[in-house]
Amino acid sequence: MTSGTSHGTDRKLDRWADWLVRGRDRGATEVQVRRVHRSLARVRDRILREARLRPGERVVDLGAGTGLLALEARKRVKGSGGVVAVDGSADALSECRRQAEPAANVAPLACVGGDALHIPLASQSVDVVMTRSVLIYLADKQAGVRELYRVLKPRGRASIFEPINEVSEQVKETDREKAAVPRAHQQGPRQRLGRCRS
Repeated sequence: MTSGTSHGTDRKLDRWADWLVRGRDRGATEVQVRRVHRSLARVRDRILREARLRPGERVVDLGAGTGLLALEARKRVKGSGGVVAVDGSADALSECRRQAEPAANVAPLACVGGDALHIPLASQSVDVVMTRSVLIYLADKQAGVRELYRVLKPRGRASIFEPINEVSEQVKETDREKAAVPRAHQQGPRQRLGRCRS
């Protein structure tokens, strides 16, 4: 499914790239847009700080999208390093590539199609893997983490940021509560609340 057009062209974008490029801000006021962008910058800076990037390192931004992490990482690993942006959306990677303006003493950027369960890189080939909001979408999170560590060199580092979805946490808590109550005593929410009032 396609929607939207890329900045400066009439080319259609896939749904994911369209959301990253415009959808996140669609319908928002200027104040709301600035707030979201400040929040994203804080998350980006935290992930990069925790990655402890050094000049000359080879870095992977897994689930790079339009390059929130990758573009800033280029500045931190300098011209002697390298950054690989991996994403399943060719349109998002195209936007990442478009934003990667040539500059003095920044790492080259390679944009590579792939996903978290099959990173298209050799084993033990990178110093750092960074990811933001990727594992949350994987049914098999352990396989994703194993794949992430597969590409890391010995003593390599991973900086992972994953949101905690409030609704899924509430569901987990409800499931834990139900597991603690014998099945014969489980009742619906209204019945439990009714008993609490008596």
